[in-house]
Amino acid sequence: MRDGEIEWLSLRFRLAFLSNQGSAFETFFADLMEAAYPGDFQRVRPYGKRGDLKCDGFLRSEGLVFQVYAPRTTKLANIERKIRVDFDGARANWTMEMRGWVFVCN
Repeated sequence: MRDGEIEWLSLRFRLAFLSNQGSAFETFFADLMEAAYPGDFQRVRPYGKRGDLKCDGFLRSEGLVFQVYAPRTTKLANIERKIRVDFDGARANWTMEMRGWVFVCN
């Protein structure tokens, strides 16, 4: 890949990373992970009333549960609460599979 191509892709990544929020950022993250870990990363979608069980994606080979959070604006207290609630929920729902937990924030 030539330098110009790398720079173009880098700029496209930065734009998508900085401009996507909410479910668009979650989709962006999952698309990247599926490309980086084909056949290993599992996108987790909500299951009706149960939701996504505090997991937006799962990397099978590592046992990593990913929780994505991409609000338009937020306060530190909201992020801290989101981390506590989502980690506790993931730990309760993914006990057998989870060996690690990753909080992804824009």
